[in-house]
Amino acid sequence: MKRIIFSLIIMLLLTVMVAAADLDPVTRLENEIFTSLANERWDSSSKSFVHSIWDDYKQAHLNPIESGIIHSITGKIPDIEDCNQYLGNYMREPNSTRSFIEIEKDEKNRFYIKLEGHKFPAVLRNKCVIFTTGDIIYSKIPQFGEKPYCTLEMFIVIHTEGKFYCASPESTPDTWLEITKIKKSD
Repeated sequence: MKRIIFSLIIMLLLTVMVAAADLDPVTRLENEIFTSLANERWDSSSKSFVHSIWDDYKQAHLNPIESGIIHSITGKIPDIEDCNQYLGNYMREPNSTRSFIEIEKDEKNRFYIKLEGHKFPAVLRNKCVIFTTGDIIYSKIPQFGEKPYCTLEMFIVIHTEGKFYCASPESTPDTWLEITKIKKSD
């Protein structure tokens, strides 16, 4: 009887693991975010805010639109003509053959970032590619209550002044990581 129960538990775990591996990038990322937010470590109001940000982000990814409106990001104007120009592989160091990130698009015009063996849903806004890895991080807002505030970590890929950069939207241009496009994705 113990062997049967043990075998059933193992089969159930394997089924769950296989099902989790087959999840689309949005569902996988959502599960990761919600698991991180289930932690009692964070202030409840900031957890609600992250849920709200994620809901808006997810809807923006699933229903892509490309606005022609362009705003400056810490003094830099995105200068890409067509967001499809972002598609391709990028390296961190010049003359490298190793890809750092890859930007791709599906048949529904939804953009994705491939980074460190993972595929993340991305959103086009302000002629930039915005993405999150799902990491919940400390907010820059000072801790006033019992627990610290959190936020969803975001990144942008931007083309400005003839170069591509990857950065946090809150960082200053002098800290942006310059990346070099090595080829266009098919």
